[in-house]
Amino acid sequence: MIAICLTRELTTLFVILCAAQGLAVGPVMALPNYILSPDSRHFGIGIFYTLYYLGATTLPMLGGAILDVTAELASVIVFSSICLCLTPVFCSMSLHTLTRAKR
Repeated sequence: MIAICLTRELTTLFVILCAAQGLAVGPVMALPNYILSPDSRHFGIGIFYTLYYLGATTLPMLGGAILDVTAELASVIVFSSICLCLTPVFCSMSLHTLTRAKR
């Protein structure tokens, strides 16, 4: 019974985090135009999408491996929530590094 309540709470948390993450898509997609010069923009966008699709292909496999090891669906939801929470952190670190290198 406790596991069902915990799973419902984690699912609600996951939905809220996904909605909040969706709000950040526009600004994140606009960052390369702000940071990169027109001469290097094509290379920067290529790196951006390479890393994006690398995460899009490897993180679901990692989530499946976590499910295989733990046999608990809640562990995959927690993993997804952690990934969603860490995304803005990595974006801000990248922005800081790129703007610092631009100076």
